[in-house]
Amino acid sequence: MILSGLKYKDLNPRFGFLGQPPILQGDEAVKSAIRALIASPIGSRSRTFNQRWGSALMELLQEPISQITAGAIRAAAFSSIKTWEPRVTLIENSCSFVPNYDLPGYDVKLVYSINDPSTVYAYTLSLKA
Repeated sequence: MILSGLKYKDLNPRFGFLGQPPILQGDEAVKSAIRALIASPIGSRSRTFNQRWGSALMELLQEPISQITAGAIRAAAFSSIKTWEPRVTLIENSCSFVPNYDLPGYDVKLVYSINDPSTVYAYTLSLKA
């Protein structure tokens, strides 16, 4: 049963670096889990020891930078988040995956709620090719 207002906690994979806390809470815990998920190739078995856990996103970063690849990255991110991060409900029409030829890579904005559609979070990151 999911309770409204539930606070999430997760181990901080960066604990020990520049005074990082050992435990992440709330949105920071979810952001860390999303970051680990999309950065882990399928079959890496990192956090869950499940051979299907991960995302095809990192493989797609080897493809030519284009709107077509951005669409494939979007689909890979959405699929892995929907499958492996049950705390998150993506607000898909507010998310963006934009080629950044200067990086080179993609500027990504994920917009989601955590068990409460009235509170929306945005997570922006740059993916280097």
